Amino acid sequence: MIDDKTRLELAVLAREEGRSISGLVREFLFEKIQDRKRVAKTVKKISAIRAMFRMVKAAKKYKTTGPVDLARNHDKYIY
Repeated sequence: MIDDKTRLELAVLAREEGRSISGLVREFLFEKIQDRKRVAKTVKKISAIRAMFRMVKAAKKYKTTGPVDLARNHDKYIY
């Protein structure tokens, strides 16, 4: 359930925009879900970057080298 204050604010917004309260709620929920998806995607990218940095550190620590064609054929080595 929605508290009275929020319901009143939604009613005012709906009246100002000439829309229904349910339409506003659906829009707000959709936007919130999209925001969370973007955040989750960003977190995954950051995690991947951190993992790559850890691999680089380990490679430097153990003085390992990669294939000489790694830059050119990186897809082959990643997947």
